[in-house]
Amino acid sequence: MKRKFTNIQEKEICEQYNKNKLGTIVLSKKWGCNPSTVGNVLERQGYHLRNLSESHKGKHSLKKGIKLSKEHKKKISNSCKGKCHSEETKRRIGKASKGRYHSKKSKEKMSKAHKGRKFSEEHKQKLSESHKNQKLSKETRRKISKNNKRAFLSKSALIRIQNNPGPFTNTKPELKMKEILNSLGIPFEHQFRLGNHLYDFHILNTNILIEVDGDYFHSNPEKFKRLNKMQLYQRQRDIRNKKLAKENNFILLRFWQNDILNNAEEVRNKILKNII
Repeated sequence: MKRKFTNIQEKEICEQYNKNKLGTIVLSKKWGCNPSTVGNVLERQGYHLRNLSESHKGKHSLKKGIKLSKEHKKKISNSCKGKCHSEETKRRIGKASKGRYHSKKSKEKMSKAHKGRKFSEEHKQKLSESHKNQKLSKETRRKISKNNKRAFLSKSALIRIQNNPGPFTNTKPELKMKEILNSLGIPFEHQFRLGNHLYDFHILNTNILIEVDGDYFHSNPEKFKRLNKMQLYQRQRDIRNKKLAKENNFILLRFWQNDILNNAEEVRNKILKNII
């Protein structure tokens, strides 16, 4: 597109080229013409056209709206490699890099660099304080929960639970089971430890164990058909506990919360049958 400019317009183009240090391509986009026409205008007004090296000197003074191409960015990054920066520029770069998201490759490099590094006690304290307030992602929470599920309780932890029963002991169905056993005159032990598990009741002088299963936590099939993650995990745990009792020559009797509270006679008869 050839376009004729007035003397006033030509002077404006020259001012933008000289003061703002805009290139011929940028000016052609602004004025709606070809870069060659802008070059002809500048030559007519007595201006010398800048080379690439001369134009790059004033690249930092360009306006914010101008976007660089990918190739141009690569050239700039390659030219910046191996440069020695002053302390002020390093400080500015450090401030600018705060809060920046790093790629996977940069994270791997950083982790390799941190390996084998010795930190002072003050620096370790700062790291521990910073990690306390750190928000964990969903993936890390899922991994932590999986690892906690696989972990078995130690003997000392089991003894603490025995001595200090938590909120899930002496529940309504457990208290009702105590009443049933006392009414039958059967001696029992509450919170019997076997291996890595605490069973609810052990009938003394026998090899019979009793577990009181809550309808929700142990997923009573009469009430719950679709199970959540917690119920599925608890079901697998119940299977493991049953195997553990069988391996140690114990008979495990399980009673649902609904049956203990509403059908106490059936529960009594079942216990008596197994004892006799």
